[in-house]
Order: sequence, then structure tokens, then C-alpha cells
Amino acid sequence: MKKKSGKDEKTIIQGIARLAGAFSMAALAMSCSHEGKPVEIAVDGFPVEEVMECGEGRILDIPSTGIMEINIAGDMLVVSTGDMRDAWQTYSLPEVALSGSLFSVGGGPGELLMPTPGIAASFYSRGSDGHTMCIISSTMNGRFIAGDLTTHSSTDTVINNTIGPTTVMAYRLGGSGWFNTEIIPDSCKLRRSIVAEDGTPVANAAMSALNEKSVGDMSQMPQIMFRPVIKPDGSWIAEVPGFTPVIEVWNTSTGESFRIRYTDGDTAADEKSRLEANKPMFGGGVAFDDFFVLQRYGDDGTPHIDFFGWDGTPRATLSLTCSDIRRIGIDIKNGDLYCLDADKDAIVRFDIADFLTKID
Repeated sequence: MKKKSGKDEKTIIQGIARLAGAFSMAALAMSCSHEGKPVEIAVDGFPVEEVMECGEGRILDIPSTGIMEINIAGDMLVVSTGDMRDAWQTYSLPEVALSGSLFSVGGGPGELLMPTPGIAASFYSRGSDGHTMCIISSTMNGRFIAGDLTTHSSTDTVINNTIGPTTVMAYRLGGSGWFNTEIIPDSCKLRRSIVAEDGTPVANAAMSALNEKSVGDMSQMPQIMFRPVIKPDGSWIAEVPGFTPVIEVWNTSTGESFRIRYTDGDTAADEKSRLEANKPMFGGGVAFDDFFVLQRYGDDGTPHIDFFGWDGTPRATLSLTCSDIRRIGIDIKNGDLYCLDADKDAIVRFDIADFLTKID
């Protein structure tokens, strides 16, 4: 393996930790079973397939300059930007009225070290008062920052979870612990770990197997990185890569696992070709109690919103005629799809209430 200086390795690690975007993962084949299903589930279509014209969306009156990410948390649309003073803004749903802002960039208590997108946060409802909360892991200085989106306040918080400069991200697993990803420079691996609420490490067979994947050089680390899509109760994780047609899905308690492989011509393109052309296959995803959703790009860049059951069953797909959708958020309660449309430089809302009724 080619060796780099300690300074170079640190620079690479910090750069990857800051971006933590959608990257690629090598695909493996297995011949086991998962509750009667083959571990590898081939997907060449969906039982429900619909197309929505871009013109059917409504452009929202939200300043779009510098938007990094959009998220739906509780009854709020959360917009994270590069603003140094009001890094996040929240809008009440469904009226999309500005309700407040939180997080500034700096080195003080409750402040972000740099503008931080919503992907770096774990959102949840606090049981004691019903407030919509988020936890952000600040990997550069080993801190956790708690944000109360209901009161628009933030503070440092003490958590039984160790993070440091090699940690890519730390995610809340429902109310039962943490899921971390960490770069291991010496072996060129990405190590996953689960930490219980009291700080105790948790063993998991599926996680251990995935941790064995490695690359030949630190510069190739993006090939095995991913965005985790985590079921709200923390029981399942779907690992969404950037450039490969394979999604790894595993249970955080039992170690059960399977993988979803897209096999149709529109998504089974060669990984090397996609990497060279910088054409990602996936832009992330969102999770719900009964299903998870992937944001997928066709070979021509057409955005597809794919719905899967947590057993890997393909349920439905919605294709949009918009040309450059970067991020999505879904308000299940009101039946709305929110998209960050880079071509229009705007957040666009689509009414998908009727489509959602067809997801079996």
C-alpha cells in the first residue's frame, strides 16, 4: 500500500469528514437468506411507477442563496445554509412560514466550527416536552452540540460517545445509542461502530463484515463511504453509496442483513464510468417507520424518488422531469415532497398525497 505522510493523511481525513457526502461502495455477492428472502434483492422495476412534471411544483418564497441541505423534522422544514450567524432556518409546515433560526459559526458554546448541513445532524422528538431536537457531532474538536428547533436555542452537551478527528460522523440510533463511522488510515478502511447509551460498545455481525471492506490507498476512501439512512427507532440502517447500484441494509440489534442491487439498464452503469464522469447514482435518502426513500439519478440525470420497505421490497418510484434536484425532504403528514432544485436555484414543493396512497 502506498504510504503518505502523517500531514497528508490528516488533511485527507479532515476533508472527507467535512464533506461526508454520498460516495461509492464496492458490491459483494452472497447466497444466504434473510427471513426467507435472498440476501441480494435484484431491482429492475417497481410495482408503482409514476412521473411528475417539474411544472407541477410550486417554487417557495424562501431565500435560496447558499442553501446546503433541506430536512423535514417534525412539523418543520429545516434549511441549512452557509450563513455565519443564522446557519439554520426553520419554517412551519404546511404554511412554510419562517419560525426562527439557530446556530452561529464560531468557537463558543453551542456554536458550529463551520457551516454544517443537516446531514450531519440526528433529528428526534424529545419525550419530556415534545420539542423537536437535533444533535450535531463536531468531529474536529470532539464536541456534541444540541439544538432545540422548537425554542431555537443551542448548547454543548455531554454524551457517552467518543468522537475525534478520524470520525466521519456520529448518528443517533433512536433513543438507544449511537452509530459512528471512522476512517482507519493504516488499513484504509471505514470502521462502523455502535455505542450504547451508557457508552458501551455493541457487537454486530453484519457491521463487522462490512468493516472488512478496504481500499488500496487513502485517496480511494470515497469509494467505500456512504450516507446512512436510519429507521426512526434506530433498528435498521440502509447504507446509501454515491456511485454503485448496491444498497447495504442491516439490523443494528440482530445483525440480520441484505443488499439491494439495481439491475435495470438505467442504473446498472459501470461504477468506473460514473466516477470518471462525476455522475453520482444516489443523492441520499430519508427514513420513516414503514419504509425508506432513496434519491436516485438516472444515466441522463433524471431524478427518481424510490420507496422500499425495510425488508427490501420495492414499493414505488416517482420520477421528476426537473434537471438538477440536489436534496429532498418528504412531509408524510401533509403529503408534500420538497426538493432543492439547483437549476431553478429554489426550493420547490410537490403535492404527492395521491401518490403516497399507492405505496403498499
